Amino acid sequence: MVEPSRRISVPGAREIAVRAHGDQRDRDGSFHIAHVARVAEGVPDTDEYQRVAWLHDVLEDSDITADELRDQLSAAEINALCLLTHDGSESYTEYVRRIIEAEGEAGMLARAVKQADMLDNLRRCAVGHDPAVAQYGEALGALWTAEGARRR
Repeated sequence: MVEPSRRISVPGAREIAVRAHGDQRDRDGSFHIAHVARVAEGVPDTDEYQRVAWLHDVLEDSDITADELRDQLSAAEINALCLLTHDGSESYTEYVRRIIEAEGEAGMLARAVKQADMLDNLRRCAVGHDPAVAQYGEALGALWTAEGARRR
């Protein structure tokens, strides 16, 4: 486990994300890092949530590995990033279900970041009349249903 004093700062996580995503563009032609920044705006303003939000697509969309980040983040943050990485070996529904069912701090971090991620994706898809809006809406509904059941 990484001592809190050795963890990367939020600006450091943002810098990694900016370098990792570089000139990557989303389907609507906008820079992907703008999406990442909106996701960070949509999660609680604590270092843990912010680091995971800034890094949420780094493992999936760049050459950076979890091992490279392991000495800069807590175990829960690394596990959350792994939960948030959709590698294509599972359907999108299975991927979201894995996040919904994840336990502990990693699951809590991943669910909050995934919610912010899906809300931003839903907004962008709705504006662009992208049919992927259905996928994000269904997944967000499943997340919210599970969160409601978890609170009872």
